[in-house]
Amino acid sequence: MEAQNGPPDMKTVINILLSTQNNDPKIREPACAAFEQFPPQSIPLLSEIFQTDVERIVKILILQKIILLMNPTPYQPYQMIAKFLNENPMYANVIYKLIQSALFNPELVIRNLASKLYSILIAFKIEEMLQDLSELTTLMERKTHEPIISMVFIETYINIMNLPNFSAKFKNERFYSIFLRVFIFCQKDVLSSGQNLPVDLILSSCKYISKFLKHFLVAHTPDNVRNLLHSFPSSLLTGDVRIIRKIHRIMLLLV
Repeated sequence: MEAQNGPPDMKTVINILLSTQNNDPKIREPACAAFEQFPPQSIPLLSEIFQTDVERIVKILILQKIILLMNPTPYQPYQMIAKFLNENPMYANVIYKLIQSALFNPELVIRNLASKLYSILIAFKIEEMLQDLSELTTLMERKTHEPIISMVFIETYINIMNLPNFSAKFKNERFYSIFLRVFIFCQKDVLSSGQNLPVDLILSSCKYISKFLKHFLVAHTPDNVRNLLHSFPSSLLTGDVRIIRKIHRIMLLLV
């Protein structure tokens, strides 16, 4: 990730992003090629564009591009991205502000992309993001937002557990306390009230609980198991086959 000149200006970048969706290949293909060449130095401008009143697809493409720029690959290993962010802390700050805005976007696809980007940023800024994760969990526990927003928060933690460096970096007492709070929220505030909540929120909670129990065997305490089992009936009464299957998988983990 070396320094390069970013895209020229906001208007040009917006035009490129929109042109990637054009039906005419003579317009679409050059735009896609230009889009692929956007360097990390384009992140501040992309973030600025995201905050403006642009079309939905532009916001989606911006998040997808930044995720690609930040996601480790064989050609762009973790160490290279970490070095870039450490030498250019402004970029991490810009990405963080973008995430904070996107997490509460009314569009589900935008919220989900923001959740994925958030987990990637956390992977590179673990120590700096510890307090932020705790505050995010507190916000979720207060339930001052729509229930579906809780799903985005839960998916963020699922994405973190999917990180390649999760076991090495996150499986310790400091992070366990945070992940345990999310587990309790999923069990107490979601599964126990399943009949009154969106199905997608229940599914995300079940997915989180499964991953949590696999990663943290220390959480298999009698109290946690008992409370979890008591939370199942309400969600099972939804009759949703996907929920029933996920709860069955959780029960197999408890055997």
